[in-house]
Amino acid sequence: MRVELNDDNISWMASANKVVIPGDFIDAIYDKKLNEIIALDMGGVYLFSERGLLVRSLSLKSSGYQVYCLASEGSNTDSVIRVVIAHEPPFRGERFWQHDVNIENGMISDPITQWR
Repeated sequence: MRVELNDDNISWMASANKVVIPGDFIDAIYDKKLNEIIALDMGGVYLFSERGLLVRSLSLKSSGYQVYCLASEGSNTDSVIRVVIAHEPPFRGERFWQHDVNIENGMISDPITQWR
C-alpha cells in the first residue's frame, strides 16, 4: 500500500476508497509487519488502520531532541518501530540517531546507530 505524504494530510487507497487524514505529518509509511499506517509529526507517532481509524498514538516530545523521520531500516520486533531523532546538543558528536520506539509501552530506546 502506498501512502502519500501531502502538505496538509496523508492519504492512501483502501478497498477502492481514498482515505485522507488531515495533519502536518513529516513522514508516513504502510508497515506490513503491523498491517497499519505509521505517521509522524513533530510531536509524536500515530498508527492508523487501513480504513483510517486511529489505532494508537504516542507523544515523542522531550527537551533535547526532536523527531526527524522514520528510519528506512526497521526493527525486527512486531511492537517496535524505528525513528530518526535529532539531538540538541549533539550526542557523541552526532545530531541524528536511530531509536526504537515500543508502540505498546511508549518507551524510546537509547541511540542505536547514527543516521546519515
